[in-house]
Amino acid sequence: MNKKRILFAIISITLFSLASHSQTDVQQLQQGRRPESVATYIEKRTEAPSILQNRLIWRTDTGPDLDQYICYGSASDPIKFDILIDRDTKDLKNVKLTLSVWDVDEGEGEVDQVYVNDNYVGILHGANDSWSVNNYTVNAAWLKGGTPQAPGRNEIMVDLTVSGWCVTVDWGALSADANVFSVTSYTPKNGQLQVDFAKPEIQATFSEDVDGSTINTTTFQVAYFDQTAAMVPINGTLATSGKTVTFNPAGSLMDGVKYVVQLKSGTSGIKSKGGALLEKDVKWSFTTTPNVVIEKIVPVQTAEGSNMIALKRGMIRVYATWDRKTNVHSRAQADRITAKVSVESNGIAAGTQTVTIKRRDALTAAEKRAGRQSVNFFNWFPPVGGNSLKAKVELTHHNGNLVVIEQTSGYTTQSKFVDLKYQYVALQVGTWAASGVTIPWAGIGQNVQQASQVMNQQFPIMSVASSSGGTFNPGLPKPTRYALITELNYVAMRLF
Repeated sequence: MNKKRILFAIISITLFSLASHSQTDVQQLQQGRRPESVATYIEKRTEAPSILQNRLIWRTDTGPDLDQYICYGSASDPIKFDILIDRDTKDLKNVKLTLSVWDVDEGEGEVDQVYVNDNYVGILHGANDSWSVNNYTVNAAWLKGGTPQAPGRNEIMVDLTVSGWCVTVDWGALSADANVFSVTSYTPKNGQLQVDFAKPEIQATFSEDVDGSTINTTTFQVAYFDQTAAMVPINGTLATSGKTVTFNPAGSLMDGVKYVVQLKSGTSGIKSKGGALLEKDVKWSFTTTPNVVIEKIVPVQTAEGSNMIALKRGMIRVYATWDRKTNVHSRAQADRITAKVSVESNGIAAGTQTVTIKRRDALTAAEKRAGRQSVNFFNWFPPVGGNSLKAKVELTHHNGNLVVIEQTSGYTTQSKFVDLKYQYVALQVGTWAASGVTIPWAGIGQNVQQASQVMNQQFPIMSVASSSGGTFNPGLPKPTRYALITELNYVAMRLF
């Protein structure tokens, strides 16, 4: 008995459903049926739009004819609404119209034609009491573009052509393949060193013409790092020309400092004239050329500050460096630079070197002990009457411009040459006082030669000459302390 009742109920529901489908939408409305009473109608209206990712999208979901159940022959037939496009449309590719619609009784004979700006694109597809998303190919030439301030209006029309049928359009959207709006190049290059601090040429080129209204010191920022490593933006003006944006600093940049350029993406970032968003943030850095100073030029033969002896071997020391910026993080500054350094002595070239010059605080104690805080030119022979030195440091900026730093210095050359002459003798003391002892003249000669070289280097003299005076017996008793003195210490000298 229960099974019979269940079967009767199933047959009754099926017959009711078939009877409902055999009626048009208008007939069902006349019988009091409303879309709001159908669960699928309420549920689907909350769903997100179904449009492919990475596309430009212009969507409309509000309007007098949207979200309304509109029937053939009513005052709202055909259904019309506008989709606004805020960019030029001539370069749009793969344009699609997407419509979210409900209750398209396609199988029962309903035919609803779709138009974009009076151009036919197809008919609606769907099923009774169901939501469906329809996509249509659109010719970009049919579209009307504009700007964010004055967008183009594109009329979408759904024309119900068969009596008795109704449909709801929830939303509509036009979409196109998104040409990626990106930065194609920039200057200076990332990591570029020795950038001209007076003319840094900070510039970015984009894949499309840039909307100048989106360019400001927030979306296009140039900054340095302070002592705490915080970013400090610098002042300047921005100029937009087609695809290129140039940042002109308010004054010269600090020398020897690392700067960072940041371009902002997103809805509040840089956009193209067509409204495309910059695909991602862009960041690069460069370091300006240090302002190298030649502090002093020092000629040396014996000791710094001594007069020169003409034609005697000497050296020239060029002290060139720069100081750290106290308002900039130490690790965000240049600490060394490659330069060409040359010197002249009384107008005659005395040498040229390509060297690494370091910032003053970057020199190590070992480098200072080794005399490497200066550029050293050896084998220099001051001319007779010489009195002037000139040093030159040449740096090349990133743009190829040459920077030349020059400094001159004077010195005095002694007019009278000084020659040192001395005689050495072997003292017959200690073990050498014994009769029959052979004096080791070969060893004494080697020591004397080394001593002559030291004296020539250490004293302001032109030359050193020596001669042997043989042996000399001072007539002194043999003190026991001489037992600890080696034989080669028993040598005396006297100057002439």
